[in-house]
Amino acid sequence: MNIVIALRDQQFQLKRLLEMQLWISAMPEATLEQIEAQILATKATLAAFEQLIIEQKARMSSIMKTPAT
Repeated sequence: MNIVIALRDQQFQLKRLLEMQLWISAMPEATLEQIEAQILATKATLAAFEQLIIEQKARMSSIMKTPAT
């Protein structure tokens, strides 16, 4: 069940990242401030995604170490 939740979170984060990428490419006339704000938002999304991956790896590692009863 935790794996399904983690995968849904990852899917949501990937969709956000793709939407941001499309937003940047669709704004050739964006100001530098707008582009910088978008880059910061993208970095925050990537950091959140990286944290989800770390947490998922930790959960999977603990599941693999837990002996079956």
